Amino acid sequence: MTDGGGPSGADVDDDGDPCGPSAAGAAPRGARAGKGRRLHTQLMEAMVWQFLFLGWDVVAIAENNRTFDNTVVESTVRAVLKRYDDTGFVDYLPRASRERLMPLEHLNMLLSIVGQNPWLYLQEIADTLRVMTGATYTRNYVYASLIRAGYSHKVMVRAAAQRDQLQRAQYWEDVSMYIPHPSCLVFGDETGLDGRTARRKRGWGALGSPVCISEILFRGSHVSVLALYSRSDGFTAWAHCLGGYDTATFLEHIAVLIKAVMKPYPGADSVLCLDNCRIH
Repeated sequence: MTDGGGPSGADVDDDGDPCGPSAAGAAPRGARAGKGRRLHTQLMEAMVWQFLFLGWDVVAIAENNRTFDNTVVESTVRAVLKRYDDTGFVDYLPRASRERLMPLEHLNMLLSIVGQNPWLYLQEIADTLRVMTGATYTRNYVYASLIRAGYSHKVMVRAAAQRDQLQRAQYWEDVSMYIPHPSCLVFGDETGLDGRTARRKRGWGALGSPVCISEILFRGSHVSVLALYSRSDGFTAWAHCLGGYDTATFLEHIAVLIKAVMKPYPGADSVLCLDNCRIH
């Protein structure tokens, strides 16, 4: 986002926070030696606005804002822009104590929260924990506590709440009475894409273990796809239409797919399986 590197030194502290240079040979009041005072949040927001909406470069931003704070130099502006580019904020994130660990009772509540709702963002987890415990934790502290507990942020595995393992086992037992081999089966079904549905894909879980959530899967009706897939070849043929399938459209498309994929019984790809949707 910035226009390249620049001089650092007294303009950026050890934590990467922008600050102005101190007077020659002396540390600024209220700060440790080698560190300058931090800039006001509104001044840093103005720098970002000038960069994004006015198209100013780092030199112009530094010169313009030096009239409000004579400690602003080019490397100060670069640090502010980099912070905004990395985090979406210009203010300084509160830092959790590195020595103090979360009490065990609160940690167990934290793990319970992410276990039941692994898709929550860090700030949402911190807010929920505050409601349950009365203690306020920053999102940085919540993140550090989850990492220490062996958790990581990963892509969630979605399992349909309608799934029933006993019914699946009974299904295969019944089907085996009519087919000589599972390769005979070709399955057909419709699916859809709805751009209005936005689901979070990542959630918190223990290292080495998938994050699996159970939910009622929502099928969109904007674009519908009818596909055939087999045990050996995966998806073999498909058709699509705008909106949902009705009986006439289904029969028109399935006839084309059957001619392209199905083979004589009892060979492979010879038995078509559909669910009990009424248009089938």
